[in-house]
Formats: sequence, structure tokens, C-alpha cells
Amino acid sequence: MTIPSRQEYQQQYVPGSNTWSIGLSPWILADGNHWNGTFFGFYKNQSATFALEINPHSIKPASSQDKQVVHQGNAIYTLTGEVIFVWEHGWILDFGLQSYVYYRSKPSYLPEHRSFVTVETYLGVDYCAYFLFLYKVPSIPQLIYQ
Repeated sequence: MTIPSRQEYQQQYVPGSNTWSIGLSPWILADGNHWNGTFFGFYKNQSATFALEINPHSIKPASSQDKQVVHQGNAIYTLTGEVIFVWEHGWILDFGLQSYVYYRSKPSYLPEHRSFVTVETYLGVDYCAYFLFLYKVPSIPQLIYQ
């Protein structure tokens, strides 16, 4: 078996692509995720409904207004997209898919609405924040995928 180099492994994704590497933290499964008294586990051949969250390691203004997705490996991406919604505890990035960034405390930096940014980030399944309370933020876009 030949292990590809990092450069060979990196893939350029086109927004709207049907193939994504999305992380699912083990603690999400281990926690049980009981909502409204019902266990929402994962099963073979199941169609799941979920939101996406990103946890940026870095953020900077984008050098262009083109959406771009570069898969770095596993669920790590370099994403360039438009900030389509901002509230006091986070923001939503549209990079072909839409995903939220949420901070429990007020962050020191929030990008401006309609600005383009580039982030190095983990892209993962929402641990339940969107379904429990973020969907109630006034005017927040619907962030549900299936």
C-alpha cells in the first residue's frame, strides 16, 4: 500500500460538490444526544438531518470574492466564502455550503456582514447547538442538511 503525499492528498473542491469530508466528534455519539426525549443515533443506511459548524484555527480577509474550498485532509479545510449573517456570538460563512461559527462568550473579533474571509478550519456536524437554540436567533438562515 502506498501512502499519498500531503500534496497528492489535498483536493480542490468546487462549491456545490457532492463529496465532502465532514467530521463527527466521538463525544457527540458518546453523549447520547437526547433531544425531546428521543435518542438520535446513527444507523446504517440512515438519512440524517444535521447542521454544520466550523471551528476556525485562523481567519483573515479574503484576497478575492470567489468562494473556494481546499480539502487539507480528514475534516480540515481552507475555506473562502462570504459572511452572510453576524450576531453577537457568531457568524455564518457561505462557501458553497453554509456553516456557523459560535462562541459561548462574546468574541474579540467578528467579521463584517457581506465580507469575504478565508479560514483554516475543522468542518463538522453540529453537536446540537443549532437545533437547541441557534435556530431561534432572529433572522438566522436555515442551516439544515440531509
